[in-house]
Amino acid sequence: MRTPMAVAAAAFAAAMVLVPMSAEAACTQVIYAERAISTATTTQLAGRTTAVSLVIWFGSTADDTLASLIHSAVAQRNRVQITGDAPSCPVAPVTGNRSVGTITSLVQQP
Repeated sequence: MRTPMAVAAAAFAAAMVLVPMSAEAACTQVIYAERAISTATTTQLAGRTTAVSLVIWFGSTADDTLASLIHSAVAQRNRVQITGDAPSCPVAPVTGNRSVGTITSLVQQP
């Protein structure tokens, strides 16, 4: 009786090695793309969730493709969904800046 149970437990443990671990924690926000600031190496995006929000969300990237999308979104003040590598979305301060970290993805919404 113990032999089949031990075999099943060993098979389960072996199968768990093949299951991918969950992705790293990230911060995702949907904002209106209001400002883009570029330097020689990075582009930073800043925006708000609503027109009257007191919180400005921002993130930066060194990726040229994401930088191009950021400038396009700001030109039309589109809503964008940005995901950054911050461990979690900050909840403070109540007013001011909150960072999503380095932008890893951006989805532009018309």
